Amino acid sequence: MLAPDVAFVRGDRLPPLRSDRRGFLPLAPDLAVEIISPSDRAVDVARRVHTYLDAGVPLLILVSPAPRTVALHRPGQPVQTLHEGDELDLSEVLPGFRLPIADLFRE
Repeated sequence: MLAPDVAFVRGDRLPPLRSDRRGFLPLAPDLAVEIISPSDRAVDVARRVHTYLDAGVPLLILVSPAPRTVALHRPGQPVQTLHEGDELDLSEVLPGFRLPIADLFRE
């Protein structure tokens, strides 16, 4: 099981709220975000990408602070890499959400 740094699930996909529920939801999020640390090995990151996509996550975002890039992974599509001059558009999951990549790396 993986626990992303950030996850989003559309409200219409959430199971009914129960007071006895504990732990993780038994479903794949609509959006998962992982922040890559310098100690992460490339082979481990690749394995996590496949695990997320195989679990049904439609959009996985890998944020790499060292090269200041954002990689968007979608099942059956080539990876889309964004740089500081680009804009992250998540309208497919979060309508109207747009963010300059440079804002992610502001200190």
